[in-house]
Amino acid sequence: MNSKLASYFFVFIIIIFTLSFAFANEDDKSGGNSIKTMAKIMLNLNHFPSESEKQKLKEVVINTSSNDVKSIATAIINLQHKATEQDKLLLESIINNRNTESKIRDMATIVYNLTHKPSGSDKSKLMTMID
Repeated sequence: MNSKLASYFFVFIIIIFTLSFAFANEDDKSGGNSIKTMAKIMLNLNHFPSESEKQKLKEVVINTSSNDVKSIATAIINLQHKATEQDKLLLESIINNRNTESKIRDMATIVYNLTHKPSGSDKSKLMTMID
């Protein structure tokens, strides 16, 4: 009886683990957690991200399956008061793609238009991305 109960418990744990992994991957595909991470960094940004913030952004690049999110995170890593011209080209293609999720387009727009730090209206948008 105890081994049967242990077997059920083991199967239950595997199912929970599998489901949590599936939901985490789904959130990752839409950029959910990655967008939150980038929004928090952008809210506190002053000219460029710190080394610890760059490390978090590198983790976003590694862990997300979304090429758009990878491009935005890379653009934030490369910030020096504003986005590089090369990053702006990628951001512009994200902004102009109407099939891209609005929060991803909004993040790309904020990084594209950045001069030293986000504007007040950009900070308001970033706050909604964290919630």
